[in-house]
Amino acid sequence: MTAWSKESGREAVLVYGLATFLYAFVALLALAPSLVNQFDSSINALRTEAIPLSLLIFVGVNVAWLLLFDDEVPPEPGSRNA
Repeated sequence: MTAWSKESGREAVLVYGLATFLYAFVALLALAPSLVNQFDSSINALRTEAIPLSLLIFVGVNVAWLLLFDDEVPPEPGSRNA
């Protein structure tokens, strides 16, 4: 485990994992838009890409909101900031 994952909570790891998945999904749709058109011709790849991008914005705003009200982590006793 990294130092970041030890300090952060389970929710933060879940949110960052979700964001990583959404970025990968958007990249996949951008590289291969024909994947969407094979299943349904009424929607196009651009509309399908808009859904995970909107979710990314929503997740980003919520993460920023959580960080705004997060308690400050006290510095360790042996660090320079102590």
